[in-house]
Amino acid sequence: MRTHQGICTYSDSGGSSVMLLMSSGSCCRVGRKLGEQFGHCLAAVADPIAFPNHYNILNGNAGAGDLILVKANNRQYSAQGIQTKWDHHWISGSAKNDIELGLRIHRDDEDRFQWVDQYSINSLGMNLIQSGTPGTDANQITTADATAAYALYKWKKGAWSIVPGLRMESIKMSRENFGKQDPQRTGNALVSNQNSVTEWIPGIGMTYRLNPDISFFGGVHQGFSPPSNTQGVDVERSVNYEWGTRIEKSNLSSELALYFNDFSNLLGSDTAASGGTGNLDPFNAGAVDVYGLEWSAVWSMDWFRKFPMQLSANYTWTQSSFQSSFSSASDIWGVVAQGDELPYIAKHQGQIQWSAQYQKWNGSLRAHYQSDMRTQSGTGAIPPQELIPSRWVMDAQLTYLITPGVQLKTVAQNLTNNNYMVSRVPAGLRPGIPFHIMSGITWQW
Repeated sequence: MRTHQGICTYSDSGGSSVMLLMSSGSCCRVGRKLGEQFGHCLAAVADPIAFPNHYNILNGNAGAGDLILVKANNRQYSAQGIQTKWDHHWISGSAKNDIELGLRIHRDDEDRFQWVDQYSINSLGMNLIQSGTPGTDANQITTADATAAYALYKWKKGAWSIVPGLRMESIKMSRENFGKQDPQRTGNALVSNQNSVTEWIPGIGMTYRLNPDISFFGGVHQGFSPPSNTQGVDVERSVNYEWGTRIEKSNLSSELALYFNDFSNLLGSDTAASGGTGNLDPFNAGAVDVYGLEWSAVWSMDWFRKFPMQLSANYTWTQSSFQSSFSSASDIWGVVAQGDELPYIAKHQGQIQWSAQYQKWNGSLRAHYQSDMRTQSGTGAIPPQELIPSRWVMDAQLTYLITPGVQLKTVAQNLTNNNYMVSRVPAGLRPGIPFHIMSGITWQW
C-alpha cells in the first residue's frame, strides 16, 4: 500500500507494514485487521472521505500526537539439501523403455526477528520518534524437513507413448514462537507448533502421434500442496485431467488443451495482502472445480534470412465453482456459497507477441489482455465494488549483443501508460505499474 505522497509502504513478503496511532488513543494497522474494533482502518484508505482522521495521518495533516508505526518485516531464510537421480534405458522388441528414480532430502528455515518503529509525519516526510527493539514483534523460527522420492516409467512403441509415475512427499513442519516479550529467546514463553504429512501422488500421461504433424495427448495426475505447521490444517488435494492436440509443421506449431482440476480440499493463505492477519498460515477452503481451455501458437517467419521474425499468441479460458459453502475471515473469500466462482481469476486471458532479430539486435512487442475479474467469491454480474475491469497492456523489449556473454537490455512496460486496477486488497484499490522503462547490462561467464 502506498499513499499518493509515497510516504508509507506495505509489503507482505518482507518490506514493512504500517499501523496508525491516533492521539485520541485509537489505533489501526493498514493492511491487516487487529480485531473488529479496528476494522475501519482498512476502510480509511479505501474510503478517505468516510474516515478523514485516519487518512490525514497518512497525508501528514494530523496532530503532533498522531503517529505511524512502521513494522520492520525482517526475515532470514536458508535452504539446503541433497538430491540424486538414477536413469536406465533398454529396448525390448520394438518398444523403448526408460525407468527413472529420484530422491531429495531438503530442509528450509525462516527466522523472523521483527520490531516496530514510531514515526511522526508531515509534508516533508517521516520523522523517527522512537526506534523499536528487535524481537519485540514477530519473534519465531519456522522449519520444514522434507523427503521426496519418485519413480517414472516411460514406454514408447510406434505412435504410442505412455508415462506412468509415482511420487512420495513426507514433510515435517514446526514453528517455535518465542513471543514479543522474549527478544533474548530464553524460551520462558515458548509456544511450539508441529504438523507432518506423508502423501503418495500418482499420475499417468500418454501421447498418440497420428502423423508427423499431428499428435494427441492426455493425462490424469493427482495434485498436492502441503499445509502449514498448524495442527488441524489438512493438505490440498486435487485430481487434474488434461486432453489436447498438437500441430507441428516447419514454420508453425500450435497446441490446444482442455483441462479440469478437481480440488477436494483447496488451501487458502492468510496473508495481509488478502485482507487477513498476515501470519501466512494456510487454511482449508473446501472443494472447488476449475476447468477451461488453453491455446497457443507460434509462427516463424523466416522469409528474410537476415531479418527473421516470429509471431506468437496464447489464450486461456477459465471457469471455477466452489462445491461447498463456508465462511472465512479473509477479505477475498468472505462468506462462500456453493456454486460461487473463485476470486482473482479472470475468465479470459491472452497475449500476442511479435519479435524480430537483425544481426546483434533482438526486439519484441507484446500486448496482454485480461477480462473483468471479481475480487470476492460470487456468481453472476460482478458488483462495482468487487470489480477489477478488463485491460490491455503493451510492453516492449530491445537487446543488443555487445560481445559473447555481454548483452545490453532495455525493457519498457505499459507503453501507453494505461491506468488500470490489479487488486482491491489490502485497503482498497491498487493500480498496475505505470509507464516504466529500465535498461541494464547482463554479463554471463
